[in-house]
Amino acid sequence: SFPEELAKLHAVRIAVEILEGLQAFHRAGVIHGRLSPDSVSFREDGSIALVLAEAGVAEKEASSRISFGSIDYTAPVSSAPRPTAKKDLALVAELLLWMLSGKSHTMGAPATMTQLGQTALLGLSARQVVPALTTGIAVAIDRARSAGDCFASAAEMHLALCNAMKGNQ
Repeated sequence: SFPEELAKLHAVRIAVEILEGLQAFHRAGVIHGRLSPDSVSFREDGSIALVLAEAGVAEKEASSRISFGSIDYTAPVSSAPRPTAKKDLALVAELLLWMLSGKSHTMGAPATMTQLGQTALLGLSARQVVPALTTGIAVAIDRARSAGDCFASAAEMHLALCNAMKGNQ
């Protein structure tokens, strides 16, 4: 239906804006590491702001890069607890799934980010969580959640979601 399609596009646009913020973070050598609904705020003009304070504890990553992370959620891209840029992308995918589904696939209750993270660990695809997803959006979400075929950067995931929105694939 039209309202559902509009809500889906709005959720993808929010994810695209989050990825724009992550591109700036990653260029500066900062890994957020703890993306969640609480780390995204909306400005008066409707634009998105990533809340760095929500990122948690700072830790050093390779060379002089600073990263921020949490041990309460580990993105499925790696079992290592240290935050990485690829984990940030997996968290964007989980956040997008959370916005698109609004419920846990297995529990029927409002989903938490950790519950949605568990769907990736259980091998559930984006389409199994949200059957009405277009191919392009589903592929982008699944790729960001993949340990083997994850996007190389926030810019690459951003482009994939923008192309999926344009083509409504």
